[in-house]
Amino acid sequence: MKKLLLIVMAFVGTVNADAQVITGEFSDNTVAGKMLYLEAVSGRRTTMVDSTKIDQSLEFRFNSTRRETGVYRLSFDRKHQLDIISNATEDIVQLDFEGMDLLEGLSVIQSEENRAFGEFNYLREEMAKKKREINAERKKVPKNNKAQRELLSVRKDVLDKQFGKNTQPLMEAYPNTYFARLAKCYQFPDYEAYQASGAKKTYPSEKAFLTDRFFDTVDFTDIGLTKSTVYKDRIYKYLVRYTQYNEPGLIRSVDKIMGLAEGHDSTKEHILNYFLDHFNANGPKLMLQFVLENYLLDESCSEMDVEERYRMMAGEYQNLLPGNKAPNLQIADDQGGMLDIAKVAAGQKGTLLFFWSSHCHYCEQAMPSVKKLYEQYKAKGLEIVGVSLDTNEQAWKAGIAKNTLTWKQASELKGYKSQIALDYRIHKTPYFYLLDSDMQIVGKPNGITALENALMNMLP
Repeated sequence: MKKLLLIVMAFVGTVNADAQVITGEFSDNTVAGKMLYLEAVSGRRTTMVDSTKIDQSLEFRFNSTRRETGVYRLSFDRKHQLDIISNATEDIVQLDFEGMDLLEGLSVIQSEENRAFGEFNYLREEMAKKKREINAERKKVPKNNKAQRELLSVRKDVLDKQFGKNTQPLMEAYPNTYFARLAKCYQFPDYEAYQASGAKKTYPSEKAFLTDRFFDTVDFTDIGLTKSTVYKDRIYKYLVRYTQYNEPGLIRSVDKIMGLAEGHDSTKEHILNYFLDHFNANGPKLMLQFVLENYLLDESCSEMDVEERYRMMAGEYQNLLPGNKAPNLQIADDQGGMLDIAKVAAGQKGTLLFFWSSHCHYCEQAMPSVKKLYEQYKAKGLEIVGVSLDTNEQAWKAGIAKNTLTWKQASELKGYKSQIALDYRIHKTPYFYLLDSDMQIVGKPNGITALENALMNMLP
């Protein structure tokens, strides 16, 4: 892409803290009659602020109005858009364009913030282009060639770090701006400088250092950054490159990041919404459940502003927390009959619902421990109902035989679309629910150690 970003110096008018005009013109008459939109940006979300029709003079203007300082998006459509900064300390933002490609040929006539941010966006687009080339190369590498795939990922990391270094002079040239606050967050903590400092804590590698200190350059006290994509961009990078992408690893990262935002309610609310949107859109669903149960339903976050759909989801999960009554179902068992969960529970002091499947490696690893606990607590009033999420009857029954399972077995043979999986919000296996004789949920042990402790307390 040929660089056509022109920086045109102009007199900046008197500061008006309450208002700002965004104006400019195009040189390509093919944009005449098209609608240009202005949206406020906040993480993954945008909110429509204004729109204008480009007239035959090819000029546009978003009239003076109160706008919070932050990032806004100019767009014709999803393919033709550009992020800009609106800062109330600047009376006028004047931007001239050639055609619908808003970054290509951008001339910043007036606005210190956007002189810097325009160059920043250009550098970011150049980096994104190189990353797309690496991604195309990565697609050709077999998934089992992890070493080569990792080398390509490291090449992208190098681009990220170089981008941070390239934007450093812009931060120095435009100090005390919203742009400088934003750009600082894209800098990477300096591993070499840290080593040279003689700090007591040492790290075996740069990746270990960044896993621990990645967010050192991000100011979680800066509420203004919620009006941008900063937290979204940096958290996503951390999840992809510095998080073990399994349940324990993701939980550690979510807890770490939410901890960094603790005490700063606006930032915490913004990040909570990001996690809800991210895990709802991309999965894993068990992490959406984790965030709902451990943060949205937590007292400290209960008053935070989130979409109604998440409130509804949280209500559904809340009904499945310990102390609530579990839903009852009748399910086909492995003997050709029907198993009523409430009737099984009524005849025991404790009933463990063990969600599993014959093809689940983690379930197979857990089986010996679950069998041992069954033998230990059966005489004390424990019954286990193995609820299989298999879809093939032969595989299900072969799994029972292979593991010599002696407790009750049931399955709808519909996998995660089984009614019981939907009613109990099951997103992974193995998964446990511990019920008392009245179907009250006593616990949802997360692993064998937690299960051992729960049984010890329930059936001493």
